[in-house]
Amino acid sequence: MDVAGTVDVLVNSAGITEGIVPVDELEPDRWDQVIGVNLTGSYLMARAVIPGMLQAGKGVIINLASIAGVGSFGGPAYSASKHGIIGLTKSISATYDEDGIRCVAICPGRIPTNIGTENPKVSPRGQRRIDHQRVRPAAGSPEQVADVALFLASDAASYVNGCEILVDGGLIAR
Repeated sequence: MDVAGTVDVLVNSAGITEGIVPVDELEPDRWDQVIGVNLTGSYLMARAVIPGMLQAGKGVIINLASIAGVGSFGGPAYSASKHGIIGLTKSISATYDEDGIRCVAICPGRIPTNIGTENPKVSPRGQRRIDHQRVRPAAGSPEQVADVALFLASDAASYVNGCEILVDGGLIAR
C-alpha cells in the first residue's frame, strides 16, 4: 500500500542531538536514538515517497543535514548522522536522477531552534567548541533556511542535484 500518495516535495527536517559531549561520555542508547531519528528517519521517509515520485516521473527530496555533516562541530552521533544524510542524499540523487527525482542536502549553520532543548548536556570540552564558534557570524534564522528549501523545491533549481548547500553565513569558511 502506498501510504504517501502523491508527494511532489519531501523535506526531511526532523532532528535531535545528544548535546555536545565527547565519544567517551556518550551513552550507546543515545547514539542509537540520534542516528535513528536523524538518519534512519530520513531514509524511511524517502523510501515512503520514492515509489509515488517514480510513478509521477518527478519529485524533489530535500534533506536537512548540518554544517556538522561537512566538518564543523557537533556531538559525535549528531555529526555522524548528518554526514550520513549527505551520503544518503548523494545515493538517492545518483540512483534516481534519470527518473526525474532530485535530492539535495541543506547544511545550516547556527540557527536558533529547539533542537538542543531535549538534551542540553554540554561537556567542558563541548563548551570550549561552542564558545569558539559563537564569535562570528551571527546566527541565521529558520526563515533563511526555508527560503533555500523553497528555491530547491522549485523548477528554478532543476539543475541542482546531489549536492550540499551551505546556509551558514560563512561560518564553515572561518
